Amino acid sequence: SSKVRVAGLLSIQQRPPTAKGFAFLTLEDETGFFNIVMTPPIYQTYRLTLIQSPLIEVQGVLEKYDGVLNIKAIRLCPLPLRGWLQSEPSKSLTSSKRGLSQRSY
Repeated sequence: SSKVRVAGLLSIQQRPPTAKGFAFLTLEDETGFFNIVMTPPIYQTYRLTLIQSPLIEVQGVLEKYDGVLNIKAIRLCPLPLRGWLQSEPSKSLTSSKRGLSQRSY
């Protein structure tokens, strides 16, 4: 198992009654999504972060179970919204090298 750090938009948060207090999150970024598993103590520690911050960074351990990769969360950090919502498009998305160009309307 490898230590990893990912960041993204919290798109799904589930805490099924049958999961014995475990929480399951999905984070998304421009490359895809990450499955995050939180143990009950970690969930209790960062519960308010999940409520208050749509953008978060997760530090954890990469695990593979039944062929599916998950990140077992160790630590969460809220990310500020300022700057994310007003940022310019990535140069790679507007680069003429990739066949894309900016339009003026």
